[in-house]
Amino acid sequence: MVLRFVVDPNVFNFVNNEEIQSASHLRLMSLWEKLGVLSLSSCHHEMDDYLRGLPQQIKKAWQVALTTERYRKCDSLNTKLVDMMTSCELLMSNSSLIDVAFLEETRAARFGVNDGELCTVVEDGVELTRFDCCDQSRKFQELAQLWERPVTISESREQVWETRFRAIATYSRRISIVDRYSLLHLHSRHQSGEVSGLEIFLRKLSRCAGGPKKTVNVYGSSKDVKESDAENTLRRVTSGMNSGSIASLHLHVCRDRIFSKVAHDRYIRFDGVATAMGAGVSLFQNEPIRENYLLGLMVDRSDLLKNNIEEELRRSSTRYKII
Repeated sequence: MVLRFVVDPNVFNFVNNEEIQSASHLRLMSLWEKLGVLSLSSCHHEMDDYLRGLPQQIKKAWQVALTTERYRKCDSLNTKLVDMMTSCELLMSNSSLIDVAFLEETRAARFGVNDGELCTVVEDGVELTRFDCCDQSRKFQELAQLWERPVTISESREQVWETRFRAIATYSRRISIVDRYSLLHLHSRHQSGEVSGLEIFLRKLSRCAGGPKKTVNVYGSSKDVKESDAENTLRRVTSGMNSGSIASLHLHVCRDRIFSKVAHDRYIRFDGVATAMGAGVSLFQNEPIRENYLLGLMVDRSDLLKNNIEEELRRSSTRYKII
């Protein structure tokens, strides 16, 4: 899960303590990178106008965030931010597209956030939060706590997908599934007429609506499964996914000894964040879930997963274009 948020244009006016205001922007960047999606209007140059008067450090941080994939964005708003913020009613008219609105202190008070309150949730479900207290947003805190909690026996697989994966998958462009045993489970369960966790995850991924088309890479071991069987099985189970949200799907099959050295742990990377998954995609195999699993979310700020683990697996693998 990630949260869609908007930012009050007034927070880009540095009129008082530059150091304090800069710190607020950097705290927002940290939230955004891990747990957020910035909702923008289709008027792309609007943000450029707001950045012009910023201190150089903050201006650079925003420019990087607005142009790199690791900071998720969606052009879902039909109204420019400056117009949307003219009244609380107008902001609420976009409630189906926004989870949190970060507001400059004066506007926050005008929209009903009382003195001493950090945030409040209005009746339409949008949380109004003072920008200088962005890291204390209740919705963001609850989401961070969710990712710290393990998945337990008898939890619904559908609930785990909805609460943790659907939104982050929807707004991601490049997704890597690194799971040593995923191909063995895929082939053996397909042979016995059962559905594997990898197949279920890819099905759900292909049905993500409202976000960008996705480039997906699957990395798996050839231990106890022939490469040709893994390839053919993956082709069969994904044959109806071409018209979905997956633009391309590549399979990388490596020898098991490579995995034992390079990628002993299993994870799914969504652009710049990754879910550390003790069970890998087998998490999605059963409904309800039959075991307890640790499931965490981490930010890969230096692209170590992509540039070290996945690049090494790519160099050592046989690659197949599936979609």
